[in-house]
Amino acid sequence: MYIHNNIIYLSFSSNNRRIRKSTGLVANEENLLYVKQNLKKLEEKILFKDKKDNNSSLFIYAQDFY
Repeated sequence: MYIHNNIIYLSFSSNNRRIRKSTGLVANEENLLYVKQNLKKLEEKILFKDKKDNNSSLFIYAQDFY
């Protein structure tokens, strides 16, 4: 987790890919606490959305399958 331009971003890796996405939340004390408590849930949400919206998602699913 990191802050850039007063917005909270998540940075993690999945299947040897580095993923950095914005949470869309302003970096204040309440939102930082929320992100820290729900970190795994937010990562899963980002991964699901990324696979759903990505044009190469079939390729990613194939890599996951093998």
